[in-house]
Amino acid sequence: KTNTVEDYIELQCANLTFSCLDIYELIADKNIKNDFEEMKKVFFSNEKNIFGHSYGSSLLTPFNEITNPVNAMVTILKDNTNTRKAVLTFIPYGDKKVPCITSIQFLVRNNKLNIFYTSRSQDIFRKFPLDAMCIVSIAEEVAKQLNIELGFVNANIISAHIYLKDIEKAKKLK
Repeated sequence: KTNTVEDYIELQCANLTFSCLDIYELIADKNIKNDFEEMKKVFFSNEKNIFGHSYGSSLLTPFNEITNPVNAMVTILKDNTNTRKAVLTFIPYGDKKVPCITSIQFLVRNNKLNIFYTSRSQDIFRKFPLDAMCIVSIAEEVAKQLNIELGFVNANIISAHIYLKDIEKAKKLK
């Protein structure tokens, strides 16, 4: 269902599946490459960035003592390759702001690492490719340490939206 709400158009319950390897083709665009460097700060540090937030303080792993997402997922998957418990969860920040991405699950099936993530809200034009690249970055390191191949990413986006100010830029993409 598509709605126009305030300053954006929203598609509810978007579900996208893509190869982990295909997502990096986007880096050929200089603007995306620069924004990717900023988005890595959101996912992997508490540094200031152009997006104004960081997932560092909201990320929970299944362990109290392992806060690094790669180490946590490798630990779980080495213990039981077929587990369904290799999940990263994102909780509200201290100011009660809810992160856009709420969970990332890693499943090993047929000797490939597949990733499933849920996002409560995602700017499909500007942030989706950047989030996907960061999630695949985590998956690449997990797969490398487990000595398995990357599979696919499945994104379940509850509110996929594009801001009206970005419509013309999006139309120019091929």
